[in-house]
Amino acid sequence: MSKNRLGRAICWYALGAGAILSATLASAAAAERTFMPDGRFSILFASEATARTTSAGNVVTQTWTGKDDNIYYGVSQSGSNVAFDAPKELVTNFTNFIAQVHGSVIKQERRPWPTPDGPVPALRFEFRLPNGQSGQGVFVVKGDTVFGAVAVDYTSPAREERLSAVVDSLKLLK
Repeated sequence: MSKNRLGRAICWYALGAGAILSATLASAAAAERTFMPDGRFSILFASEATARTTSAGNVVTQTWTGKDDNIYYGVSQSGSNVAFDAPKELVTNFTNFIAQVHGSVIKQERRPWPTPDGPVPALRFEFRLPNGQSGQGVFVVKGDTVFGAVAVDYTSPAREERLSAVVDSLKLLK
């Protein structure tokens, strides 16, 4: 095979591989969109969300859930008329969540979470459900609001990078 024909063959192979990769990425990206329900936060989320509002005492919680491409998405925002005790609230939310889903903790890490006003306390975690499915999440406390985000992969093996991308996309805007 001449150098020109070999060069063209490599070029076509690269273009074909690039097209397949682009189609794969486009279908994964099509399952997610930037979700910004009230202007206080944004996150990568399922193309359709189900909303729910609950209240307990002086705390009102809005929760959005969705599922696309075998990824379960959940995000919440709990507001109060007084500032939360961040260290206590992070532990309480995390403990309650793990108990509610009967999950086992794989990893947890306290870290600052970026906001327009500077970093705030957060607890980033990874967990496993009783059926073996992997999940990741974060709770973030900013004054009188607690934000939570969770992603669970229903495929095996789990697409950990995708879960991280979803959870780490949580941006506090105000």
